[in-house]
Amino acid sequence: MEASLESLARSNDRRKNGEAMVRQLRKTQPVGQRVLARVPRAFHKYMDLLEAEMPNFRQVVATVRRLLALQVAGDGSFYLPPMLLAGDPGVGKTYFAMRLARLMGTGFEMVSMEGASSPMSLIGLEQHYYTSSPGKVFDVLVQGQSANPVFVVDELDKASSEARFPPANALYQLLESETAKRFCDQSCLQVKLDASRISWVVTANDLSAIPVPILSRLSTFHVPTPARVERVQIAGTIYRDLRQQMAWGKRFGAVLPQRSACKLADVAGSVRPMKSLLRLACANAYLRKSSSVEPGDIEQALRCAMPLPDLEQLETGGCA
Repeated sequence: MEASLESLARSNDRRKNGEAMVRQLRKTQPVGQRVLARVPRAFHKYMDLLEAEMPNFRQVVATVRRLLALQVAGDGSFYLPPMLLAGDPGVGKTYFAMRLARLMGTGFEMVSMEGASSPMSLIGLEQHYYTSSPGKVFDVLVQGQSANPVFVVDELDKASSEARFPPANALYQLLESETAKRFCDQSCLQVKLDASRISWVVTANDLSAIPVPILSRLSTFHVPTPARVERVQIAGTIYRDLRQQMAWGKRFGAVLPQRSACKLADVAGSVRPMKSLLRLACANAYLRKSSSVEPGDIEQALRCAMPLPDLEQLETGGCA
């Protein structure tokens, strides 16, 4: 790549971009090598924890547990075959992948396909464009510390299917191990990357919007909407994460009271609004000078939160 830049004038934008990329490639020593994160020895314990936190993913966790045991029987490195998590919005598909990566100690990257009209976010923009830049796959392998991160392609079904170069096309090469070993970013064709150890997790709501050849490369799991008893467990998980993430979290108890978790679980809709409701409930508890979030705090949060519109009551405004 350095040799290919020598023929260009120093003021050439392509040379400047290329030299910046070379510096990026040289950052980690030894050049061109990344470690393979290993499956933790206590992975069974982590899988138990993940199943307790997200009980509606029980089937997925059981499969991941078996696949990790198989990896331990081999070279011990972390790897999962490409999988598709399908389910209603708000069931926790993206969070599951992020939590799995954190427990396993691998890197994590995500790209949203909602409204995407080209595959450039994954595989970069061609060199002849002025704004040429690498995609997420290049970034995660070059800037990350491991060669086997968890990579989420979020809401693939919402990508444009009428574009000249459909975004899903990038996955044909990346989901096949043999071709992924020789992956080249479009902005950096001189450098071959081994992307075959990336663990791909694709999420979607509507499988009919995904090309059949892509579906054939993925193991599909249908994630159910959590039942009430599962929502109670999920409420406790969300509270724990919120408490750990926020500087003010130490002012509150380590565990969400059971009555409050049940109150939160009874709120209609997906589990997605739980975090914002819990934040408001914590604010209410703080104003009461209490370290415990009580059901009354959640009721107050519900009154403050913006109610979702009832679509059945809305008049039709026209056609689009």
